[in-house]
Amino acid sequence: MNKIQKEFEEIKNYYLLLFKNAFRFGGRATRKEYWYGIISHYIIFAFIAFILIPIFDSITTTNTFAQFCVGIILLSYFFPAIIGLLSIYYRRMRDVGKSSWFSFLFQILSAIPLLGIPFVIGTFAFLIQPSLIKNSDN
Repeated sequence: MNKIQKEFEEIKNYYLLLFKNAFRFGGRATRKEYWYGIISHYIIFAFIAFILIPIFDSITTTNTFAQFCVGIILLSYFFPAIIGLLSIYYRRMRDVGKSSWFSFLFQILSAIPLLGIPFVIGTFAFLIQPSLIKNSDN
């Protein structure tokens, strides 16, 4: 296997790990697990948004049952994905030593327009820090 195939395999494994641990909010997530999980999710999200949704839209222009089915299919992906992204965020913040309440407060404050910009930058600064546990894979 060459280096690109190994990286692709690793990204795929971390993407599957994102869904495997979607409802596990305890524990820790390394930098590699967090960033590979996030990047792989957004690659799949871009594929769905730019390729599959226009195809579904052309299929479901007149059929309301087909629209309902497509909506259920998309929700069955996006609900676990959002929960998985939240859980990996909380596990990563715990890995750098921040409590769940601190992470929750930063998320709420980040959603405020204009006022949230420093909190988004602060969250990013926490997410790129190395793990507190020395023997973990960074």
